Amino acid sequence: MNLLKFYKIGLLFVLIFFSCSLIVAQNHSLTVQVTNVKEKKGNMVISIFNNVKSFLKEGEEFIKKTIPVKDHSITITFVDLPSGYYAVALYHDQNGDKVCNKNILGIPKEWFGFSKNFSPLLRAPRFDEIKILLQKNDTIPIKMIRL
Repeated sequence: MNLLKFYKIGLLFVLIFFSCSLIVAQNHSLTVQVTNVKEKKGNMVISIFNNVKSFLKEGEEFIKKTIPVKDHSITITFVDLPSGYYAVALYHDQNGDKVCNKNILGIPKEWFGFSKNFSPLLRAPRFDEIKILLQKNDTIPIKMIRL
């Protein structure tokens, strides 16, 4: 009888622990609305970074999604993101080679965009210039640009 009571109390503590962790660890969704997509071909490559050290480094994205381009605007939602700072970078891989093609100066030849609709002049943006704070479900617009 004491063993059954012990198991019931243990189960109660486990349930309380998991309930509290669900309340504390709320995750959110980030919806990215991409506009000014010029051609309905190729893929849109959308990368989300969550720290300065990995920012804009290929293969070090927090999340990366590639979706086919079928319209002049695209909406994609990333779910289950913990609260924090994120920077979004994307490019339209029109030729499907899975690379953001650049010229000799390192300027993208393909259409691209950043969170906060940052438009670079002589350099790529810094993480702090395009980061957004995600504390609830949110939607951000990004307009594609080409230099």
